[in-house]
Amino acid sequence: MRMFGSDLGVRRSRLFSLFNRFFLIRHSWGAVAFSALLLSSCTTARINHFKEFAQAGGQYADTVSVVYAQAGDTAIDADSLILTHTRSTIVSARQGLTGDALKQQAAKDSKQLLDDLNDHNRLLKSRLEILDDLRNHVSLLKTYFVALSALAASQEPSGIGEAAKETVDALAGISARIKKAKVGELPVGDFVQPVTTLVVSQFQRAALEKELNARSVVIANEIDLQKAALTAIERGMRDDLSLIEEAEQRAAVIMPYSSAADALPADWAAKRKEFLKKTVKLDAVEAAAHAADRLKLSFMALVENRFDLADAEALVQDINRVATIVEGVHKPRK
Repeated sequence: MRMFGSDLGVRRSRLFSLFNRFFLIRHSWGAVAFSALLLSSCTTARINHFKEFAQAGGQYADTVSVVYAQAGDTAIDADSLILTHTRSTIVSARQGLTGDALKQQAAKDSKQLLDDLNDHNRLLKSRLEILDDLRNHVSLLKTYFVALSALAASQEPSGIGEAAKETVDALAGISARIKKAKVGELPVGDFVQPVTTLVVSQFQRAALEKELNARSVVIANEIDLQKAALTAIERGMRDDLSLIEEAEQRAAVIMPYSSAADALPADWAAKRKEFLKKTVKLDAVEAAAHAADRLKLSFMALVENRFDLADAEALVQDINRVATIVEGVHKPRK
């Protein structure tokens, strides 16, 4: 019996040892499986972040392109009003002249007016070219964001990295012109706030990490250039309109409304709407500059793996605000 009991004890000990080893192995494989699942979940979340950012960046590009078009229209309208005021002042100065004196002064004024018109046309075309560059610039940024999203989603990207590099090269050529361009008195480059370094996180995508290490700082600064340009445009638009708005609004809106005439001019309501919408256009540019800043900060957070749901919501909210203002400019007032 003692022999049997001793043998049973040995067997029990061995059995317990086998159970311990079994559960240890199961625990180890469970830990590995859980770690793999967690890693897969994190990778999926990061991929989704790049997709969300690309979608928001695309919406920003489409919306701000409309803002640039509106800025061009406003620049043309403001410049035309300045020319109209200049011509009116010059023509009024001839009052009281007669005969040869009037003819000589009219000929002199005609040459001055043509010279002024040519100068204004040249400067205005230069500004419109800047706006075209900015539209092309933001379109290239949209293309790059899509490429990043594709790199994040693909284990073996084919040609995407090279396409991303070509996009960045194209951006460089446009951005050099934009930085030198003047909107108002100062060049756009004076409004730039450059990024110097970014700490690229690990994303389990070798091609994506390679691209971000090579060009994330460049892209952050290209986004910043959008903000700088919009800030310069907003300041330039405000300066241009402030020169003429008070006098023109007084002549076209305030004086007719407060006059003793029985009826208002037929275009009074249209003139009043025009002045009110100019303020809305300035709001759109200012909101677009704020959205560009948010886009830059979101991109930096994305690269450093700090981008989360709150960042995505804030970015979309800022872009939607721009879109709402832009739509308000075109929507007929009731």
